[in-house]
Amino acid sequence: MPMQFNLNDNNKATKQVGGKNLSQQPRETGSQYTNDNSGYNVTVKATNLINTLHYNVKTSTDSGASSADPFSISIYKDGELYKMISSSTGTLSGSLWVGSGTYSIKVYTSSAASHWTGGLATS
Repeated sequence: MPMQFNLNDNNKATKQVGGKNLSQQPRETGSQYTNDNSGYNVTVKATNLINTLHYNVKTSTDSGASSADPFSISIYKDGELYKMISSSTGTLSGSLWVGSGTYSIKVYTSSAASHWTGGLATS
């Protein structure tokens, strides 16, 4: 399925998946989201030859309520797109075997789910 990346009026990255426009959304921070973000970062460094990269993302609305809308994550290795994973619900978690490098995550959601918590961890 082809994906298109564009910049909208707010210079936020957008992409189209399955005919639906998704926009990059900010990670929630602050004391209210401490538990959701605990142990997970936006960027992690994998130092071993073989590592387990864990991803865990939960989306929410502006009010803080959990979202059940579809969304997509992009995982980057050393600044290059490494893997894209989509979810049909408001949560996504799993793990990948990866080599050494610096990994970062970007989350793209519909307009209803405007924030996310969680991120990446290595083991």
